Amino acid sequence: MTDLKYHGVKFEAKKHAYRQTQDGISVTFIMHPNDVDAEFAVAPLGTMYNVTAVQLDDDGKPKATPQKAVYAEKSDGEKAVTRAALLCQDKAFQSWAEERFGVGSDEETNAAEFIRTACGVSSRSELATNQAALAKFTELEGDFLFDCGRMTEVR
Repeated sequence: MTDLKYHGVKFEAKKHAYRQTQDGISVTFIMHPNDVDAEFAVAPLGTMYNVTAVQLDDDGKPKATPQKAVYAEKSDGEKAVTRAALLCQDKAFQSWAEERFGVGSDEETNAAEFIRTACGVSSRSELATNQAALAKFTELEGDFLFDCGRMTEVR
């Protein structure tokens, strides 16, 4: 996948309008004229863009969302419990576990059982307190992320 940060236009904008249309949601932003990139300004209507929006606080610093703030305060083990639950819902992880380890059909319950077995725990919540299980999960997660191209090198 192309690294978009080398191809993008970065600017600060203020949300101006938000409305629903028959084609989807229309969001209008106000940009300072000095922030408008020439190529962006002359691009034809209908040009597609990949947009990432980060809410800023009054000082212009990224504002943490409540979910991200709660996650950031968790221990490494607690974060792993969350990631393990999300991995089990990931169809790519389910397929990877099935192809690589013969886990069974592509289902969340099979993926959860696979993680518990691979980490030597009876519940994924044990990743929060069991350092050996956490290490096994981190390695397993790294292997998956590397194999599917979501991570460039295994940590």
